[in-house]
Amino acid sequence: MFPDIFEIMIVDETTGVSIKNVAVNVTIFANHKNNYSFIPCVRDEEGMIIFSKELLKKQIEEQRNMFIMDYGFTLEDCQPKIEVEIMTSDSIKKLINAMEIYKGFFSYLNDIHTLQQMDNRKYELKSQIENFNNDKLVYIILHIMKVWT
Repeated sequence: MFPDIFEIMIVDETTGVSIKNVAVNVTIFANHKNNYSFIPCVRDEEGMIIFSKELLKKQIEEQRNMFIMDYGFTLEDCQPKIEVEIMTSDSIKKLINAMEIYKGFFSYLNDIHTLQQMDNRKYELKSQIENFNNDKLVYIILHIMKVWT
């Protein structure tokens, strides 16, 4: 049910140019209990955020193992949709603090340097939900406006 690959591009709504220094939160919707969230930091040279179904499975398993009472389901038990949300600057600061505390517990909480380079305060807060059905690849383009220079 879940695609093999997810690709996310954040684009300046005015110029059409890829924005490379904006952090996003990705949410996978559980059918029961809490949704799963993670922050993909790895990007290619054009700014494309790319992650695999296998990476999602690993991150969900880590969250389930650490917080047994909060998360009860695997990726296969989740809804076929994903939300991409521009993070607030405050959320990024809190995440960096959490990364320092939980370093070593979660494989996806290891890129503090990349998060410190993000400049979300210049852009509007926006989110987008994408549904998918038996797709091998999900390609999401989120257009955002610059609100501060």
